Parts: sequence; C-alpha cells; structure tokens
Amino acid sequence: MTHIDNVPFIVKNGLWSKLSPVQDPNFISIGNPDIIGKRTNKTVVVIPPGGVLGEYVPFYFSGHSPMLFNIATGYGVKKVPQKDIVFLVCDALEIVNAGIPYCFTDGNATKAISKFYNTLYELRELDWPCIRATFWKNTEDDYDRVRKKMSEFLVKEHVPDELIRGIIVKNPEAEQRVTAMLGESLPGCKIKVDTKYEYYYWGYD
Repeated sequence: MTHIDNVPFIVKNGLWSKLSPVQDPNFISIGNPDIIGKRTNKTVVVIPPGGVLGEYVPFYFSGHSPMLFNIATGYGVKKVPQKDIVFLVCDALEIVNAGIPYCFTDGNATKAISKFYNTLYELRELDWPCIRATFWKNTEDDYDRVRKKMSEFLVKEHVPDELIRGIIVKNPEAEQRVTAMLGESLPGCKIKVDTKYEYYYWGYD
C-alpha cells in the first residue's frame, strides 16, 4: 500500500526497504511517522532471514487494513484520500521461487506477541478469517483481532519490478493515472479498479 505518486519510481526500480541505499528522492510517505520510525529497528526474530524490519518491504495479506482506515479518516495521522492510495500486488510463491529472503508474521510485526515464520507451509498458522475480515474491531470473544488483521509478509531489501503483478486502485480516474505512469513498463502487471470495495473503505474519498 503506497501513495499513487510513488508509482513511477516503483515501476522502474521495484520496491526497496526503508534502510536500502536505493531511495526515491520524491517519496511520499503515508501513515504515522512515529510508528514508522519505531518499526525501523525492530528485530526480526526468525533466522533466516533475520535483521530488522527496516530492511524489509512490508505487505499486507488483504485489504481493509486498520492503517488505511486511519489514513482515510485522519485518525491519529495525516488524512490522505483513498483515491490517492494504491495497492501493489505480488505473488508470495514467485518471491520465494526467485530466491529472495522473506518471512511473515501472524500479526502486527511490531507487537511482542507476534510470531515470525519463514516457510510458506506455516501460512496455515495465521488467522485467515480475521485477516480477510471487513470488520476487524476487537470483540469480547477475541481481543486480538486488530493485531491479527495486520499480519505481514516481509521481503528482505528489494522486490524487483517484474514481480509486481497487479496494482489495485479506487476509481477509474486513478486507473487512468496509473496507466499513464506505467506506459510500456511492466506489461505483465494488471490494473484493477476496486468496484466491490474489497480493499478500500466505502463512504470515504
């Protein structure tokens, strides 16, 4: 999930981690700067691949993330219209087959109780109904829903541009903008308008 204006750099250079020497000089950050800063040096407790979160490119497993809701509403962070946010889609198996170091978590990677895994076989350990849920607030039956909803797939340092298989946008106007940004780049990348609100929140720009 990233700002739409970051797409031109990404389609030419791929996705790079926060601590990588390769950085977009015009990068537009979304989210809470304090939380982003705390993530940078958080230890990844599974070896391999090890290191810290700042060395990884993070992905969510589904849409309707709590982070997006905060950004769309301006709750605790700078408000950004959803139409200016896009989802970059990759295939976990393709990343693994490319030999790129990775791991994933069963919840928000910054939380002490979140577990890290490094084999796709262990994806079954995640709470998939919670991850895919549209409504993710903690309940009396499960006080851990928000953390689990934010499970992450983490790719060490770099995701090559050719492994970006799709870009999901909110509306046709955003689709036109992204199409123009891609030009002849990434011919295997499909652009999808989220007409069914599978990723974005209904009722917000």
